[in-house]
Amino acid sequence: MSYFTGRDIKRYNYEGADLWLIATFPSLHYDIEKYPSFKQYLLSYGIERL
Repeated sequence: MSYFTGRDIKRYNYEGADLWLIATFPSLHYDIEKYPSFKQYLLSYGIERL
């Protein structure tokens, strides 16, 4: 999923700013242990509760 700001939207197209929004949905029951590199990335920001 890309993330756009108002500056990125042009009249007939868009210019991506290489920003991404990472969202998880609890109802999908993702197991964070299956994604160790992603888990380490989140922990580098001090997120204790995954």
